[in-house]
Amino acid sequence: IIRRVRNHPSVVLWTLGCELDAAADGAFLTRLFAEIKKLIPGSPLLRDNSGSAEAYGGVELEISDYYDYHFYSEANHFASLIDHFQPGWKQEKPIIFGEYCDSDTLRYLAGEKRWWTSRDPDINPQGVRWDMSVLEHEERSKALSLIRPWPEAIALSQRRTAEYRKLIFEQTRLDSRISGYVVTNIIDTPISTAGLLDVDGRSKFEVQDFASVNGDVVLMLERDRRRIWERGGDRPQYIDPFAVLHGASSRFRIIGSNFSPRTLRGTLTVSLRLLSTPDCPMCVERCEVVLQPGRVAEIGLLSCEIPESNGVYSMFLDATLGPTGQTNASEESIAWAHNRWEIWAFPDIPIPSEAGATNEPGSVAIRYAIDDEVVERYRNGQTTLVVIDRHDPMYTVPGPFWREGVPLIDNTSVFRRIPHRGYAGAQFIGVTPDLSISPESADRIVGEKGRTLIQRIDARTLEEGSYWMEWGNGQTRLIATTLQLEGASGRAPRGLAANVLGRFLRQAAIDELAAHSEE
Repeated sequence: IIRRVRNHPSVVLWTLGCELDAAADGAFLTRLFAEIKKLIPGSPLLRDNSGSAEAYGGVELEISDYYDYHFYSEANHFASLIDHFQPGWKQEKPIIFGEYCDSDTLRYLAGEKRWWTSRDPDINPQGVRWDMSVLEHEERSKALSLIRPWPEAIALSQRRTAEYRKLIFEQTRLDSRISGYVVTNIIDTPISTAGLLDVDGRSKFEVQDFASVNGDVVLMLERDRRRIWERGGDRPQYIDPFAVLHGASSRFRIIGSNFSPRTLRGTLTVSLRLLSTPDCPMCVERCEVVLQPGRVAEIGLLSCEIPESNGVYSMFLDATLGPTGQTNASEESIAWAHNRWEIWAFPDIPIPSEAGATNEPGSVAIRYAIDDEVVERYRNGQTTLVVIDRHDPMYTVPGPFWREGVPLIDNTSVFRRIPHRGYAGAQFIGVTPDLSISPESADRIVGEKGRTLIQRIDARTLEEGSYWMEWGNGQTRLIATTLQLEGASGRAPRGLAANVLGRFLRQAAIDELAAHSEE
C-alpha cells in the first residue's frame, strides 16, 4: 500500500491506526513507525494513532510528528477541549484534526427505496454499523408531527448545521497552533447525515456558507474577557458574542487569521447595521492592518452605543479586510476576507430577584424539576416555570444540542418576542442544554397533553424531544424548559445577570404565565 501511493501529491499525512485504545501493541507500533519512515521519502508527517492515544487510553508514549484529535464537540465545549489536550508544557508540534465538526441534517425517506433501508439482511446486512434506526425512518417520518412542514424543516436543519460549523471553524482559526482539519464528512451515509453532500451527491449548502470561514484568510469575532467573584474566588466570565443590551456601550474585537503565503497590508472595515436598515450603518470603524503569514492576531475594534427599543431586534456585524481604498462591506468581491455575524439586542430588564418571580400565592413559582409539587400546583390552577437543571430518567433524555439534534422553533408564545429564523441558531450558544424533555413522558406525569415550542428531532433516529414545553388548555399555567437560562457549561456566560438571552427568556416566560394567571 505504501509503495503504491507514497508519491501521490494528495497524500500528505500518514497514520498507523484510528482511535486505538490500550489493546494496541506499543512495541509493534514503534517498529511499524520506523519502517514506514524508511519507506516514505521526504520526512512525511506520520503518527501512530489518529485521534490520539492519550484521548483513548492507548499506549503510554505516543510516537508522532503531529497531534491529531477527533473532536465531535458541542459548540460551547470546543475551545475548552483544545486547551485541555494542549497544556503549555506539551512538546510543540502541528495540530491537525483528522476527523471533526460533524453535524447532522434532516432527511425524509418516506416512499424512498434504498438498499440500506431494506429489512432483508441479505440485501442490507448490518456489518460494522452500530445503529440501524434508519430502518424505522419511513414509519417515523410519516408519524412525526413536526412544528414546521418537512421541506421547511429540512432546509432549516441545513441552515442550522452551516451555523454550527461556522462557530466551530471560527474557534478553530482563533488558535494559531492548529494547522489543518478534516470535516466529517463529504457525503451522507446510511447512519449519518453530516455530509456536505446528500446521498445522491447534491450539495446541501451554498459556497458562501463556508467561504468566509474556510479560506486562507479568516476574520473572527471576539468579545472582552471578564472574571467573576463566585463563592469566594475568581472564575472566568464569558460574554455572549451574539447578545448586547439596549443602551450599552458594546465592544467587538476582530481577529485575523492569515495562513496565506504573503503578508497582508490593507484596510479593515467593521460596521454594525440594523437588519431593518442595512444601508445605514450605526457604527463604522476603519483601520490599517499588517498581518504576517501564519499569524493569528487582533486587528480591529469596534465600539458602539446600542440603540434603545421596545423589544428585541437584530443587527448585522460585518468585517471586511482588503486592499487599502476599499470602503465598505459591499466590496466583498475584491476583499481578502469578509465575515458577518447576527447580533441580537435586548432590553435591559431587571435581574430576576427584582422581576416578580416569587413563591407567594397567585404568583409565578420557579422550580427545577417536574415533581409532585409542580403537578399539584398545576392542578390547583397555579402557575410555574420549571427550569430543568439535571437529568431525570422519568422524563428527560441526554443528547447533543448542536450535533445530531435539530431544534425547530414554533413562532408562538415567548418565541414571538425574539427574531429567530425558525431554529435555535448561534444566538443560543449561551443557553446550550444537554438534555431534552420526552414529551410523552412529561405529558404522562402532568396528566395532560402539552405543547412543544422548541422541538428536538434527532436527525439520526428521528426520535422527538422538546427543549421548551407548555401546558394549560388555552391558558398557559406550566412551562418547562431544559435551556440553561443561567448559563450552559463550557464557555457560556455565568449567571442570569450575564446571560442576556437566558435572562430575557426567563422573564418572558414569567410574563406569559403571569398574564394567564391574571385572566
